Amino acid sequence: MSGDFEPACRRMEWLDPFYKQVWEKAFADGIPISGTFELTPRCNFNCKMCYVHLKAEDIPKHGKELSAREWLRIAEEAKAAGTTWLCVTGGEPLLHPEFAEIWQGLAQMGFFLTLQTNASLISGKVVELLERYPPRQVKITLYGSDDEVYKAVCGVENGFTRVNDGIHTLMSMGIPVELVSTIVRQNADDVEKMAFYAYRHRLPWASTGSIKPSLRGADTDAAAVRVQEKLEEAKRAEIQRRIREKRFVDPNRKPAT
Repeated sequence: MSGDFEPACRRMEWLDPFYKQVWEKAFADGIPISGTFELTPRCNFNCKMCYVHLKAEDIPKHGKELSAREWLRIAEEAKAAGTTWLCVTGGEPLLHPEFAEIWQGLAQMGFFLTLQTNASLISGKVVELLERYPPRQVKITLYGSDDEVYKAVCGVENGFTRVNDGIHTLMSMGIPVELVSTIVRQNADDVEKMAFYAYRHRLPWASTGSIKPSLRGADTDAAAVRVQEKLEEAKRAEIQRRIREKRFVDPNRKPAT
């Protein structure tokens, strides 16, 4: 039937044939083969478009962070259900008070781990932890090509310098790195430089203009930073293309981020 759901893995040409078969089998059998653990809303950046970030003192107003013990219990349940790929994110996941215990536990369970981070905290004990329990990949948010753009987007000093140091540290460790960027008004003019940064370092890079408003108190204003006109134009073109090609599932949507 033309209206049947088609899993994204069928359009992941880059996926290894063996793993693609695994994903296909998981889809057919209803196995949750991938998942995402959002450890914390804490972050050392204050990005204008982030819908997750909460200050530590505001977290109790909206719930609570799960402890390492709680996360690892959930991980055991996920593993028993068939989960193999796991993305660990935040906020900034490295700021969870028990991150090291969580990461070690997940690694020892045998998950294929992706760490999603802003890379500004990749030093010291974090490096030692990742050397001992390396992720299959680190996905890094890149929001500019210099400290000035980072100040405008993330509200921090020396943001790019710290992120750049983190990226180079991970590369020197032989850990695969992928860059992802959210394009807002404050960095829209820097897109070409970000793309060139990725090209120069031979790193995969993807960008998006999708911005979601916060529903739980994050100090952001999606409407004020969204590149609305470009988004609407691109969205219309994408919808028209899918109708024309009869493709109604986004081929770029991955089962796990």
